[in-house]
Amino acid sequence: MAVIYFRCMKNIVIKSTILALIIALIALSHACSDTEKKSENTTPNPTPEIDNTADESRFPNERSELAIYMRNFYNDLKANKANVTEKGAFLDVDWSNKYANLKSAKPTDPKDSGPLFNSFADQFLIDLQNFQHADDSNRITLYNGLIESCLACHSEHCGGPMPAIRKLKLKSIAN
Repeated sequence: MAVIYFRCMKNIVIKSTILALIIALIALSHACSDTEKKSENTTPNPTPEIDNTADESRFPNERSELAIYMRNFYNDLKANKANVTEKGAFLDVDWSNKYANLKSAKPTDPKDSGPLFNSFADQFLIDLQNFQHADDSNRITLYNGLIESCLACHSEHCGGPMPAIRKLKLKSIAN
């Protein structure tokens, strides 16, 4: 009789644990989607200067110069994403000048500087200038190339923001 009782109790404990895990995953999923919706609705407008203020809840890491550049650039891309697909509408900010000092910006982790980073930064700045001077016919292609440039560097240095960067990509549209 005791053996049957313990087997029943074991089954109840296992089922309760599984149910608790499912509830926790649903709650976590809901919390993450709420945070994502909030951040999508609070995209700041692009500024002509690097904005040194950051939302500490969204960006918990140390605010190095390079991290601030990256956060500004992400915000600029996100704010201008819709303009990329509209004919004639384009950038309000001279991004080439705004991000010209990217290579000399101090990174959070000193090992994230050096020749490899500099080669990624050089390519990024070329892609940025090409994108900034794009016409309507190749704007989306150059925009997506710029996003790929970001992803290439982040695949070697600081991979954390890659999912957010991927969301910036645009699908090509037929003319």
